[in-house]
Amino acid sequence: MVVRGRETGQPDRDGRGSAGRRRAVSGEPTAGGALPLRVGLEIHARLATRSKLFCPCAVDDAAAPNTRICPICFGLPGALPAPPNRAAIRLAVRLALALGAGVRRESAWARKAYFYPDLPRGYQITQHESPLAQGGAIRIEDDRGERIAVPVERIHVEEDAARTVHPADTPAESLVDFNRAGVPLVEIVTAPVEADAEQARRIVERLRTILAATGVSEAAMERGALRCDVNVSLSGRAARVEVKNLNSLRAVRRAIACEAQRLARPDAPAGRETRGWDERAGRTYALRTKEGLAEYRYFPEPDLPPLVIDEALLAEAGRGLPELPDERIRRWRRGHGLDVDTARTLAAEPAAARYFERMVEAGAPAAPAASWLLNDGRRAAGPDGIPPVPARDAAALVERLAAPGAPRAALRAAFDAAVRGEGSLRELLGRLATQDGTEAAAGIDAACRAELAAHPAQVASWRAGRRGVVEFFVGCVMRRLAGRADPRAVRRRLLALLGEDARR
Repeated sequence: MVVRGRETGQPDRDGRGSAGRRRAVSGEPTAGGALPLRVGLEIHARLATRSKLFCPCAVDDAAAPNTRICPICFGLPGALPAPPNRAAIRLAVRLALALGAGVRRESAWARKAYFYPDLPRGYQITQHESPLAQGGAIRIEDDRGERIAVPVERIHVEEDAARTVHPADTPAESLVDFNRAGVPLVEIVTAPVEADAEQARRIVERLRTILAATGVSEAAMERGALRCDVNVSLSGRAARVEVKNLNSLRAVRRAIACEAQRLARPDAPAGRETRGWDERAGRTYALRTKEGLAEYRYFPEPDLPPLVIDEALLAEAGRGLPELPDERIRRWRRGHGLDVDTARTLAAEPAAARYFERMVEAGAPAAPAASWLLNDGRRAAGPDGIPPVPARDAAALVERLAAPGAPRAALRAAFDAAVRGEGSLRELLGRLATQDGTEAAAGIDAACRAELAAHPAQVASWRAGRRGVVEFFVGCVMRRLAGRADPRAVRRRLLALLGEDARR
């Protein structure tokens, strides 16, 4: 039995589901009618759990090497895996529901055999023929803001390998830290689609945002919590290349662009190949001839029963699913008039997105609030990605900044002072308002006196009873102050001065 998430429908025979029949990303041929590029992604995200997948060892990036291990994750003979971490399974199901995938009520574990120093048992416990979920889609926008659905082929849970370290001072040696061995991962495999390098980067970025927004994964690529393998080919060509372990959005884009150029050359290889990415050199390099599935010798994991998703776990996984980034972007563009780039950038940062919502709820105009948050606010943001001031105070600041004639330099200085801890932003804005009021009144008074002195004939007309001439003076004063005054305050001061003149 398959339970579907936000998208409904039965999986197709190829497992892609209804999302697979939607319009996919269309790659743009290069100049000269080059063959379209086809890209498939295999994205590994570390699940946000406190312990490993098949043992109670803690997940701790800061721990000293090889201190968070036990006989199970270290692969000692005779050590059997414990039942899978329920929290990890719940998070993987939560992601499947968020992507609209069909969740299998019963899936199976498998052994994927290969020999490498970071794999202590000589095999990885993963899922193969019977994954946790199939179907669903990752939705992005093209440059025109049109929504595109990228089909997801499968979502499965597996354990991570150990971390290999290559010390610079001993190039002939490699060290292995087994703290990472057994950490729970969820792998998301997209269907191959025609896409350029930037569109592929955007797919990974959108998935990263969904992972963080749903709490499934920290999804920090810089800390290894999200890694991406890309499969690249040209339509109609037999050559297919997999580039492994890309750990930044920039690397995803550059590696795909590099391979697109390499595969288009007349002397490009015709087989299947696995390559690595050299960020410094900006090029890929050969690792090995790409393995086929038979070379991994998949077979059912004999030490674990089938993975059963019961009603309680399914309900727990789906509880409180937040608004997803594409839904949020669409709402912001329709309701607040944000441009697609601003909305996309904000939605990619869950903490900033929540802060923006609170600013708007507190009365800030949406477009200026978004602009401020992505500029001044981001500059002062702390480790949590948001400014260190309450959102309601930031809303008051943006309202002041958006007003005609606002003293922008003074308002920014007040914000900087609040960031430095010299007082709350609300208090500093209050002091500035009092100061501004005194200075504004003095400026209006001086401007009114100057205009009255410069136009004696109009003053005489007012004395003769032509009261409408005061509007002439209001216009003169507003021009003198470059519009940086309240016309009502100008009119009141002019009438007061003209009244004093009439009493002389």
